[in-house]
Amino acid sequence: MHKRKIYLPLEMFDGYSIGLFMNWVNASVLDDIKYILTNNFCIDSQTIQDKIFKDIVEEESADSRYSLQELSKILRLCAHYTNCDHFALLLVGYQKKFAESLCVSALLGQHSNNLEEALTQAVKHQQLDVKGISLTMNIESRYVHLIMSIDENSDLCMRQIYAFKMAKAFTFLSKITAQQWKPTQVHFSFRRPEKISSWRDFFGKNLYFDSEYNGFIFDKEQLHLDINHKNPQICSIIDNYLKLSGQIPLNNKIEQIKSIIRSSC
Repeated sequence: MHKRKIYLPLEMFDGYSIGLFMNWVNASVLDDIKYILTNNFCIDSQTIQDKIFKDIVEEESADSRYSLQELSKILRLCAHYTNCDHFALLLVGYQKKFAESLCVSALLGQHSNNLEEALTQAVKHQQLDVKGISLTMNIESRYVHLIMSIDENSDLCMRQIYAFKMAKAFTFLSKITAQQWKPTQVHFSFRRPEKISSWRDFFGKNLYFDSEYNGFIFDKEQLHLDINHKNPQICSIIDNYLKLSGQIPLNNKIEQIKSIIRSSC
C-alpha cells in the first residue's frame, strides 16, 4: 500500500506547501506522480526515473521545493508516456484525498466570511505567493469572470500547467463553499481533448476550449456563499503578520500609520 508522505511547513508563512496559485510545489508532489504512474498506468520505476524524472534532482529534505517549470516538464512527459491528456487532473484528484497546507492567499480565502471576500483576498495578496501567474476577477451585472493567466514568455508547457492550476482552483473553491460553488462555464485556452469525458467528470459539462482565456464564469449571486469552517481569528493573525513583516502594499501601510496616529491622539 502506498504510504503518502505529508510534509508540513516548518513555519506557517515561510514554508508553504502546494498552494492555490503558487509558482512552486512541495517535494511531495513527486511521490504523488510516481504513485499514479505506477498504480494507474503500470509504468516501472526505471522508466519513471530515466524518461520522466530524468532532469530532476530529488531532494531528501521534507520542505524542499520544485518550480512550476520543473513540474511542467514532468507533467508533459507523464501525459506523453501514459497517453493521458488529463494527467494533471488525475494528480489533483489524487491530492484531494489528503490535507495540504496553503499559501497566504488561499489560507485567507479559506477563513473569509464569504466567497467574494475569499476571492478578493486571493487577488489582493497573490503577489506574495506567485510570480508569472495572475488571477483577476471581473464582476458584471449578472456574472463573475475569474480569469487565470500565466506569463506566456515562460517555457512552461501551458496545457498541463493550466489544467493543473485550474483544477486546483476549482477544487479549492468547491471545498471552501461545501460544494455549493458551481461555475456556469469553464474556459480553457488550449485545444479540445480527443477524450473529454474525464474533463467533464472533473469540471462539469459546460466546458469551452480554444477560448481567449483560462477561467471560470459563475452567477454573481454565488459571491454571497458562506465559507465552510471559516475562522476569522486566522485571518486576523495573517493580516497582523503581513503588517508586521511589511508584506502589504504601500497605500495600506500609509493608511495603517494614519490609523495608529489617530488612535494615539
